Amino acid sequence: MRVFIGVPLDASARRSLSAVQNELAKSAQGRWIPPENLHITLRFIGETRALGELSAALERACLGFAPFSVHIGGIGSFERHGRALVFAKIVDADRKLGFLHESLESALGDVGFGREGQAFKPHITLGRDVEESGSFAFDYPDIPLRVSEAALFESLRTPYGMKYEALQRVRF
Repeated sequence: MRVFIGVPLDASARRSLSAVQNELAKSAQGRWIPPENLHITLRFIGETRALGELSAALERACLGFAPFSVHIGGIGSFERHGRALVFAKIVDADRKLGFLHESLESALGDVGFGREGQAFKPHITLGRDVEESGSFAFDYPDIPLRVSEAALFESLRTPYGMKYEALQRVRF
């Protein structure tokens, strides 16, 4: 089973980001992420059968957290194989997403999952394999996002593309 742990977005944030994607798609072709799949990845796990351990780690990682707010604002991209991955930037002034990520890393370490080798940079992937036609300089008003849960997601390959299904949600 292919899984990851992330923060689901509320319907309002998904609608707002879908409108941003529609604007970006007017000038750039690519694989735009369906709005129902938009999320903030806290930790990609990959193929595993250790769902019990992951579930326990997620529960433990979320202990002591209360709902908090961040903002989605700005567009970023980086090139991969001549095409771009386009993402929405997260403004996390109080670093609460960073603290949640660190708590998760610690809890995952306790159940045998090693730490990720790269720094945590919260973002929301909007598109993959996007043909760059200039820059993705597109301004939009900050989108507020209330973070009140984290989830263990299964990544399912379907004939219509990827589908992310929450296997467990932990509210805080």
